[in-house]
Amino acid sequence: MRTSHLPQKNNYMKKIAVFSIFLTVLIAFMPCIASEPDTCEDSDIIVITGKIQHYSFEGGFYGIEGNDGTVYKPLGLSEGFKIENLHVKVRGRLIKNILPFKPWGTPIEIIDIQRAGRQKKENLASPQDIENE
Repeated sequence: MRTSHLPQKNNYMKKIAVFSIFLTVLIAFMPCIASEPDTCEDSDIIVITGKIQHYSFEGGFYGIEGNDGTVYKPLGLSEGFKIENLHVKVRGRLIKNILPFKPWGTPIEIIDIQRAGRQKKENLASPQDIENE
């Protein structure tokens, strides 16, 4: 009788289904596996052009006001960039699920910052400056 081959066929189909799911998940996460761990969520990386502002309330702090009017609370802003009205270009990562100490602006982790416009490139913040904050 042919009914004895039916359980073997079902087992084979289950193996194919499991392998297909595994392969789909592997392909979906391939960009993250092949890159550095910090770049897996590139959708959270933004570029801001704006100016540094000092706000005196709540003990005083520095923020970035984007050219579009959006305000950001930078984490890791080095001393060399804490200059009122300094025009900057910032590449940063949006920080989600964090309650900032000073609830103002959108928190971002600075990845790279430089003076914007015709200012000299010698004012670039190094990664060591950011880590020492």
